[in-house]
Amino acid sequence: MSYSKDVGEVSARYRPAGEVPSVTYPSGTHVVFTAPGSATNGQYGLFEWNMTGTRGGADPHFHKTFSESFYIMEGTVRLFNGDTWIDAVKGDFLYVPQGGIHAFSNESGAPARMLILFAPGPPREKYFTELADIRSARAQTDGTGVDRGVGPPRPVPRLTRRLGVRLASSRSISSQFDGSSSRSLA
Repeated sequence: MSYSKDVGEVSARYRPAGEVPSVTYPSGTHVVFTAPGSATNGQYGLFEWNMTGTRGGADPHFHKTFSESFYIMEGTVRLFNGDTWIDAVKGDFLYVPQGGIHAFSNESGAPARMLILFAPGPPREKYFTELADIRSARAQTDGTGVDRGVGPPRPVPRLTRRLGVRLASSRSISSQFDGSSSRSLA
């Protein structure tokens, strides 16, 4: 997609920090929808992912319709590149093209922050908001008030299929992933 006119135009969009939507998971992870696709004409989506020291993240999965990139801003985040887990630290970057198996997790016991970039920018904020609702309901149902993040809650497979996330089968994952730390996508 290119700009077709020979003259520039006034088209920039400004959104103050106080107007940026966000969602908080029962684990305390806070996701800021910094620049969702709705604010970028679908060209990309940029989210700030703020994780507490609570263990959690996303199981290996892939996307058919968009790429995903991770930029670590603080702490240590374990990133899965489809072959191996990497302890990524401030300034590290991982690009995952369409179809690339990937995952992330905070297993350090300390807070961590990263930016996640989706391109093009599908409506991912709805997925993460619905997932937070599911995880909150599960935390309340088990009586602890804490979502332990072990295994996907029952409605998650329907949600992931509807919004373009495909969980990677164990056959498609390298033997370096032992599968012992199952987490759903948040």
